[in-house]
Amino acid sequence: RSAARETAFWSVVILCSHGAALVGPALAPLIDALAEVARNDRNIFSVGLALDALNRLAKLRPEDAAPAAREHVDALMAELPVHCLESLARSGRSA
Repeated sequence: RSAARETAFWSVVILCSHGAALVGPALAPLIDALAEVARNDRNIFSVGLALDALNRLAKLRPEDAAPAAREHVDALMAELPVHCLESLARSGRSA
């Protein structure tokens, strides 16, 4: 585990809470990077934070949502073997 890395991911979650517009032109690379972390990282906390950030981009602010983030969230939730209850709830799913 890396406290510095997890803190950086938490910062990304907070930024994503303010909507996709705040990210600006870095949105597409950010979505791809978060999806990559969610699929391949061995640190379960990093995976959870990446999913949380994607969920916030996709659904937290509907007026400013990122459709690409929603596509990744839906695909990831279908393929990942472990699900965070908060990620499930934010995706509109139940346990």
